[in-house]
Parts: sequence; C-alpha cells; structure tokens
Amino acid sequence: MISEAEELFAAQLDEHGIRYLRQYKFHPERKFMADFCLVMRPVIVELNGGTWMRKSGHSTAKGIHRDYEKSNLAQLMGYVYLQYPTERVMDGSAIAEVCEYLERGEM
Repeated sequence: MISEAEELFAAQLDEHGIRYLRQYKFHPERKFMADFCLVMRPVIVELNGGTWMRKSGHSTAKGIHRDYEKSNLAQLMGYVYLQYPTERVMDGSAIAEVCEYLERGEM
C-alpha cells in the first residue's frame, strides 16, 4: 500500500529531478523492498509511518528487529540507507537532507 507520504516524497524527488525506483527489491535472496532507490547513487530511502503507534510494523520489537536486519543488509551491500518518519516528509526536511547529501557528491 502506497502512503500519502510516499506519494509526496515521489513528487518531491520529481520536482528536484532526482530519478528513482519505487518498491525496489535490493537483495537478490531476501524479499526486502526499499520504498525508494535512487538511480544516480546507491541510496535507499525508507519512509517509516506509524512510528508513534503502539502496534505498527516499525514500533514492535519484531518490526524494529526486521528494520535493523534490512538496514544492515542494505548497508553491507554498499547502499547509503536513509530512514524518515512521515513528519519529516511532510515538513520537507527529508527531501532537503537527501538533496544536501547528493549535492555533496560523497559516496
């Protein structure tokens, strides 16, 4: 299910001319999907909604441990792994941080 935050973030990426893939399967053997994978650099962006909810996929022990595993695998594969809550997408600070990183040109 695509969230409002994901739609907004996609529009923000489009506005900045940043090419991306959505729901990208980044690991050849695992079913992990990244919300966004940037095309120009090995960057994965995850938007974690429901972090303040009592029983969301990102706030239970099982969900947190799954997120750790997913993040670590992506980083071991050479991706920069950025995670943002919905609030940071809505206020524009997530896209600002992504743009700042891309402008620095670091790997």
